[in-house]
Amino acid sequence: MDRGLVRRLSVSAIMSLSWLAAPPEVVQAQSAFPLPDEQQVGEQQVEFRVNVCLASKEEGRVDPECESMQKQLPVRFGTLVLKQRQEFGLAFGERREVGLPSGAQLVFAPISIASDKLRMHVLMRGVVNTRVQLGSGRSMILAGVPYERGNLIVELRPTFVTPPAPQSPMALQEAPPARRRTPLPEVRRVGATGRSPNVR
Repeated sequence: MDRGLVRRLSVSAIMSLSWLAAPPEVVQAQSAFPLPDEQQVGEQQVEFRVNVCLASKEEGRVDPECESMQKQLPVRFGTLVLKQRQEFGLAFGERREVGLPSGAQLVFAPISIASDKLRMHVLMRGVVNTRVQLGSGRSMILAGVPYERGNLIVELRPTFVTPPAPQSPMALQEAPPARRRTPLPEVRRVGATGRSPNVR
């Protein structure tokens, strides 16, 4: 395999995290998985789809499941063959390990959802150890894992429903009862002498 291509793919793995997954300011390197007090509490699950494709420069077939990767990578491949596909759901704070054909392990865990973004931790030893934010249906691409005569490319795509925003305490308070209007006193006209015309 061309060493220059491997170097470009290794760089593309980091580029993919900051360019495709989230803005650079929300990608932060971490050395440990989320602590219990960081995890969102709730029964909602996040659905994940993981596609693992083998990429090489030789002209060949491109499987439909790998076509979206081709559009997002800085290097064009003549062959993209689907090697592995998984779909599953995870609760917040629950970890999932996905074994790759190369023997590497991809580990990730959803942490919380805020502002329509899923915050999760992603770990693949020797490639990436970070936290990212992804919108529902957006893909994160990890590339540069040598395998056979090419490189493995991993596409990780979460889908979820954004929880409703909690109502403010003011909105939960009952409206004060409407104040009853006090009727105005009846006004009678008086004569020129200042006395009522019915008074003698």
